[in-house]
Amino acid sequence: MIERPKWKGADAAERMFIIAVAIKGVDGILEVVGAFLLSLVRPSALNSFVAVLTEHELKGAKSDAIFLALRQMFVDVNPSKLHFAAAFLFIHGAIKAFMAVTLLSGKPWSFQVGTGLLALFMIYTGHRLSIGWSWLLFAFLVFDLITLVLVLREWQTHSRNGPVRRARPQVSPPHA
Repeated sequence: MIERPKWKGADAAERMFIIAVAIKGVDGILEVVGAFLLSLVRPSALNSFVAVLTEHELKGAKSDAIFLALRQMFVDVNPSKLHFAAAFLFIHGAIKAFMAVTLLSGKPWSFQVGTGLLALFMIYTGHRLSIGWSWLLFAFLVFDLITLVLVLREWQTHSRNGPVRRARPQVSPPHA
């Protein structure tokens, strides 16, 4: 039997582990749904939608850099960029959802896999930050770091305690 993290009777670190991993799982599911929705969108429809959203703001202040940049970003969208974004979101989201399910189920191998995946996510986020700074991306990096520490702590706890095994019932051989 596998030892799963338990909410009742858990210490604060184990509860934080459960919450952080659950957030990763929900985020992964939302990314998969977003990828599906993005794959249905035509670039012209997306451009029109952004134009409608930003039209009111741009009437009052023609020099609003944020809304102008947002509008320009979607004018240049082509189908291959949307397909790439949808594929990236789907793969990234599916990996995170899978990682969350396996970590919360307490599968022994999930700690190694989860640690590796979180490290890869952090390396990629660090690379993106080196290209251009973003507070939001930095916040994701910090959250991944906290999650990684919690996963490593949980892995250590599981390694120290070992998996919980239930005794198998003894079956007596049939009498002749």
